[in-house]
Amino acid sequence: MTETDSHKLYEDKFVALTKDALTLKTYYFPTFASKTIPLDDIERIRIGTDPELGLKSPWKKKSWGMAFSNVWWACRMGREYDGDNDAK
Repeated sequence: MTETDSHKLYEDKFVALTKDALTLKTYYFPTFASKTIPLDDIERIRIGTDPELGLKSPWKKKSWGMAFSNVWWACRMGREYDGDNDAK
């Protein structure tokens, strides 16, 4: 079942969640196409602020893709330079 076939439980500018899948928006470079992942394929989702997740260092954050962490970042240019880097 695709995202359009299911009721959306949550959606923002980075992701869409249905009862069946998580869609990562602007996933692929350079096309900005989305990627849909069946929920059965997802091992873990962690939610929190950057400091709560141990991502204070700008080296652990990235504008798009994977940095020196196990986090896949949705496209938001300049994320690694925002003020959360210094939060305690």
